[in-house]
Amino acid sequence: MNVVTLDPALLKEACSMLADSICTSLGGKTPDAVIGIRTGGEKIADNIAQSLSVKDVAYTSTSRPGKTLRSMLSPMLRILPHSVTNILRSIEGYLLQMKPARERKIYLDIPADIARRLACHLSPTILIVDDAVNSGKTMSDTIKAISRVFPAAKIISATITVTTSSPIVRPDFSLYNMCLVRFPWSSDYRGK
Repeated sequence: MNVVTLDPALLKEACSMLADSICTSLGGKTPDAVIGIRTGGEKIADNIAQSLSVKDVAYTSTSRPGKTLRSMLSPMLRILPHSVTNILRSIEGYLLQMKPARERKIYLDIPADIARRLACHLSPTILIVDDAVNSGKTMSDTIKAISRVFPAAKIISATITVTTSSPIVRPDFSLYNMCLVRFPWSSDYRGK
């Protein structure tokens, strides 16, 4: 699988490209709020919101199994050559396709003032953002959680990349498909 490295400047450019696509799709309008899925989606959401001049930005958090091993290996991943970490990323991507998505708990962190403004709209447009969609489970669960809180909302989603061929939910907007992205916050990122 192809691996792309985005340094901070390229990431900002990628977010701007996503923002342009979203704005065009909405007929020149912007979402009423942008909600980022922590941790990677938080940075993407901030960049997209800035590009679109959207002031209402909030975040969700998720607890999901499997991050513990990655965090334990993180110091080692930073010193391995990218040729090795690219192979490890491809193996991880393959394994994600082979095993069913596990349950995740979604924690909404939407400030009261933003929630009130969204509730006052007849049909607010809410953009949910993450850095990558793998199984699609986190995005799917987040969309469901936001829909329960704001049932009249039009929910759209965006991500930098979709890493698997058949995620549960495919975002409305993405830049890469079947591609792994090394972000500035990735365990194996070392800059350009």
